[in-house]
Amino acid sequence: MRTGWTCRGCDRADEDRLRSLWQTREDELQARLPHRSGGRIELQLALEHGGDCSEWDVRAALFLPGRTCVAQAASESPEAALDQIGGELVRALEAHNGLDGQPAGSPLTRQTFQAVSPLLERFAETANGGAFLAFLRPLVKSLEGYVRRELRILIRDRALPAAQVTAADVLDEALVRCWERFDRRPRDLPLDAWLVRLIEESLNEFARGAAHESIERRMPLPTEEPHSSWDDTWVARAGEPESIGFAELLPGRPGIDVWDRLDADSHQAALTEMLAQLSRPQRQALIFHAVEGYDPAEIADFQDRPVEEVLADIATARQILWHQTEGEDGISDIEQRFARAGGRPARRRRK
Repeated sequence: MRTGWTCRGCDRADEDRLRSLWQTREDELQARLPHRSGGRIELQLALEHGGDCSEWDVRAALFLPGRTCVAQAASESPEAALDQIGGELVRALEAHNGLDGQPAGSPLTRQTFQAVSPLLERFAETANGGAFLAFLRPLVKSLEGYVRRELRILIRDRALPAAQVTAADVLDEALVRCWERFDRRPRDLPLDAWLVRLIEESLNEFARGAAHESIERRMPLPTEEPHSSWDDTWVARAGEPESIGFAELLPGRPGIDVWDRLDADSHQAALTEMLAQLSRPQRQALIFHAVEGYDPAEIADFQDRPVEEVLADIATARQILWHQTEGEDGISDIEQRFARAGGRPARRRRK
């Protein structure tokens, strides 16, 4: 479990002391985490004192695969507030003993976005940009795989020069837009749907070559006190490898395992080539349904269209991929396309 801290209104000595105090509670949480979570587990803690916070105000979000536990506490004593937070998180974990039945590596769900939304509202109200970013990043990072696939297709179609824009660039831009517009966001639109729309905006603008200021120049970092601090290690993790299986996109397709036995580079190249044959709405609907676990009604929120159209696009996308994966002939066809483009993927020897 990775733990991130955002502290505002306490000096460095207080911060070090509170981190040391928290370690006992963190060990207790660690012992109660699901043993077969299979995904990244992250805890974010935000402490505020002073200003309009006469007490010590502590907020926490524990991001687990498929769900999130949140807790809030306020006390004149920071030790008491942290103790309350630890107790709430322990009880939340105990109440979710069924987490071991959650599929390994399950994506974040709409429940996760809804649970964190009130914390983001508080950070926006108090202009706490550091905490806002820290609690939003695990949510946005859950969409990184989708962004990377879209960037590969833009590069393939020569709509974007290779290596000019990274997934971190797109996600950072979406983060800043979320911060800048949070008080004006559409209240009838779920947070995850709004974030997807912001990501789509960012992708389209990068493809058009629009210039963007860095996140550091646009986010209000906490500078009112010299000892305020916040952790920023998310961008460094943005290059983590990801891959989806053809079997996820075409469950029950006879012989689809042949494609998933390609070596990693060939598998990724073939996947990019095939997904590029779909329109972006088709591709987005299929990926978010088959890989990210969203139901068609939620995808309809993202895409602002009727659920019947989403269902039709999922079916059409699968039909297109089905025809492209027609056994060895399909693999040969993909390899010929790469050969014409100047490179051919090597296949892993079958066992």
